[in-house]
Amino acid sequence: MLTPQFSLTPELFNQAFPFHFVFNQKREILQAGDVLERISRKPLVGSKIEENFRINRPNIAFDFENIHKKSRSLFILEFIDNGMLMKGQIIYQKDQEIIFFLGSPWITDTASLANFGIKLKDFAIHDPIADFLFLLQAKDTALVDAQKLTAADPDKSLSCVL
Repeated sequence: MLTPQFSLTPELFNQAFPFHFVFNQKREILQAGDVLERISRKPLVGSKIEENFRINRPNIAFDFENIHKKSRSLFILEFIDNGMLMKGQIIYQKDQEIIFFLGSPWITDTASLANFGIKLKDFAIHDPIADFLFLLQAKDTALVDAQKLTAADPDKSLSCVL
């Protein structure tokens, strides 16, 4: 039985992976997600990968073969323009001799979003970091509301806690 072959258009692929990039054996970036392109100071497509990113994990050099061999590892890259860390995976496409990096920013607080030039809407719907950021936002809002209540009437706030 033949398995049907499906693919995504570049627009749909970008929607699903807004922080992706693709590079060839010469380490030239051939394609980059819209969000990465937007927050970059210079065009990513056509530039060398090592001009834009550092590999923090695994501890390897920017060499096509080394990266390909570590495709089963979690990759943590640093975007040189703004210091944003991204975690993701490497996928090697043998037919075209290209490598995909599919990742997302490694964010631990909502305040860092503005520093990196990204917003909650920049994340793909399926990205678990979006859920985490919504939880952080809800926690921060609840904390601010509790602080306002405490500042408004400390005696009432204290009795609610007791």
